[in-house]
Amino acid sequence: MKISRFLSRLCFGSRPSREISIRERFVQFLVLYAPFSLLISLIVATFYETNSTTRNFRNFSSIKINELSAQTELAETTTAELQKAMDETAKTFAERVASFVQNDPSILVVPPHMSDYQQSGLGKLALVLDLDEINVTDETGTVIAAYPSDGLGTNFDDPPLNEFLQLIDNPELTIVQPVRLSRSNPAAGMFLYSGKGRRDARGFVEVGIRAERLRELFKIGEVEKFISRNPDENNPFAVFRDGKFIGGAEWLKDAPCEKMGKNKIFVMKGKKGYFLVHSETRGRYWFVCAGSSRMLVRKNLIGLLWATVANFFILFSILLGGSYLIDRFIVSSILKLNGSLEKIANGDLNETVEVRNTREFSSLSDEVNSTVQTLKDSMEEIKRKADDELELARKIQVASLPDLENRYARDDRFDVFAVNRPMHMVGGDMYDFFFVDDARAMFYVADVSGHGVGASLLMMKTMALVKNLVLSGNGLARTVEVANERLAENNESMFVTGFFCLIDLTTGKTEYVNAGHNPPFLRRKGGRFEEISPEINLILGVSADEKYQSAELELSPGDELMLYTDGITEATAPDLDCFETGRALGVLNSVDESASAKETARRLFEAIAEFVGSDEPSDDETLLLFKLRRIGR
Repeated sequence: MKISRFLSRLCFGSRPSREISIRERFVQFLVLYAPFSLLISLIVATFYETNSTTRNFRNFSSIKINELSAQTELAETTTAELQKAMDETAKTFAERVASFVQNDPSILVVPPHMSDYQQSGLGKLALVLDLDEINVTDETGTVIAAYPSDGLGTNFDDPPLNEFLQLIDNPELTIVQPVRLSRSNPAAGMFLYSGKGRRDARGFVEVGIRAERLRELFKIGEVEKFISRNPDENNPFAVFRDGKFIGGAEWLKDAPCEKMGKNKIFVMKGKKGYFLVHSETRGRYWFVCAGSSRMLVRKNLIGLLWATVANFFILFSILLGGSYLIDRFIVSSILKLNGSLEKIANGDLNETVEVRNTREFSSLSDEVNSTVQTLKDSMEEIKRKADDELELARKIQVASLPDLENRYARDDRFDVFAVNRPMHMVGGDMYDFFFVDDARAMFYVADVSGHGVGASLLMMKTMALVKNLVLSGNGLARTVEVANERLAENNESMFVTGFFCLIDLTTGKTEYVNAGHNPPFLRRKGGRFEEISPEINLILGVSADEKYQSAELELSPGDELMLYTDGITEATAPDLDCFETGRALGVLNSVDESASAKETARRLFEAIAEFVGSDEPSDDETLLLFKLRRIGR
């Protein structure tokens, strides 16, 4: 033990305990195992060959067992390192998918013109990362987006899936599970699963890699790869693991090793006469070596000495040369390649791999660089197309909202002004104001759940529905009911809230329907803005059979009614404090009632901007302020 420790320090220096690299493991085997075993063989051959054939055989078989033990140890180490590498790779994939979802939540949505997640951003992400399965859950552990889509709706309540539920409250944790069947599709076979908590919302991301793709890799480290099935007939051996024969001479399967203690030698009849059999146990492995009695007796001492010395130098030279070649052309290249791949995995797509000391590594470097460049070009093209589509959607949305300030500036019966500020380039908030006939005007503010292009499309659909229904002669309550029926058709993910008003400008009587929306602010002439509490109906797009009730309020000249979306009162400051209703009313009441609707709206948005600071808006922000000046035609 002291000699081994001395040689280790001589070769590797004084280092803290850590994992041993392939290079160090190989050098350790070279310096410690091979020379030491061969030296023992030389000493035993010199002093004991002429005295005891049995003793020579024991030493010979011990060398063989040491070699087999070293091979099995190397195989188990390789398998463990491969397993660890695959676990780390699975963790990296889970973290990357969580980052993609955080950066672009729209990949969880299947656009209306697509039929499956395979065609959506989630499917494309699985293709880019070469993953077989991606599941994204909400805060309850239920899958809300999946690739393949047959995983949708899967719940992680039962073991072993429920292990991932801890990621909901601990998003920094990453979990890798042992290989198991896919619960959503057991016929798909065995998968290696890894999970990471979502950063964009409560929930987590689970990724799966088909186990069949890993099987060939793990075969590299199987012990059976190191054990010959056709050993030398004069000096056969056998290896058992957990009592099961895994390699060597078939006839040694029946050796009565369990009856003999460690380092015991007994005689056994083989195919070519009698053999001396020696067995040893090393952990879960049992090594059995046999030698022909006739061959052992005939060995010549001097011949054995020269053969041992020659074998020592030959083996030492081969191992020394092999160590240099492995270090020069494989280990150093792998380390350099891994360094570049780590940078690429961390998002540096400008990194290039330049490992060209062999033709194989040159080809691998070119393939990696080509793949990264293709990925880089694809991402830029996707981003460009997405920007173009968003810009077009923004122009369409802006064109669909009426310019109230210019369109109705000459009408002295009222003052109306509206503002729409989407959170992104496009949003789901809407407003409208139009005349139904000479005496009546329709105006409203509504909010579509969600953001982005999908919400924008539903917004424009809702605006068209409401306007067409009202102008077709439907009453306000019936208009909202029919709009709800149309929106509820084939709708599973979005809904609309809104406050709809129909005012008779000759009387000031205002009919309204509140579809689950924020209560508006009302200021009577000479008074202050206050939040009113109207009757509330169900939001639109949820239940097609819902009945909606309207109510009335009387507006007099000088009264002001402000409709708004929750982006106004829920605007968030850097300290996560919300603007809230109280602040909004305070700002509105600080504005003189003689001010125009535009000035009042401007003062409110200035206060919100000062409250939020430099932070991005947390939601779409929309308001419509209607001020009745006089009653009449």
